[in-house]
Amino acid sequence: MINLQNRIALCRALVLLVSLAAASVVLVRAQDEEMSDADYIAARRQHYGELGTAVKAIRDQLKASAPNLNVIRESTETVVKASVTQYHYFRAGSGKETEEKTAALPTIWSEPAKFKAAQDNFRVEADAFNKVVAYGDLSKIQEAFKSLGGVCKACHEHFREPD
Repeated sequence: MINLQNRIALCRALVLLVSLAAASVVLVRAQDEEMSDADYIAARRQHYGELGTAVKAIRDQLKASAPNLNVIRESTETVVKASVTQYHYFRAGSGKETEEKTAALPTIWSEPAKFKAAQDNFRVEADAFNKVVAYGDLSKIQEAFKSLGGVCKACHEHFREPD
């Protein structure tokens, strides 16, 4: 049974995330149609850079001797937001055929159903992770974080150039 404080935190987190996600989707859709390839790919890099920073912050907290749940929760909000807006960063023509540097592999566009399934898996896993984080049980957060990392790794292996 969860206590009242955790229920309130869960409700607040869910309301905030839904609001942020809806606003982000509207803004991204409007912007991505008008952007040059360079700006579009730069926006994609920034999006995934922010996601990477959030994931690293969570990982660092889970390795710390006294993890800060507030940092984990804030970073999880970024992860969930990225899982919603990710769908808008891969318009046709924004891959290797541009003159811009990108780690996005052509399989993103040659296997769109497989790529969308990978994105959907990330979306589902980010939501599940967010629910676990809202409860605040660090051992369960660590388990859920491993699962989230597995989904990220699977997508990177097929759709992203190695670093």
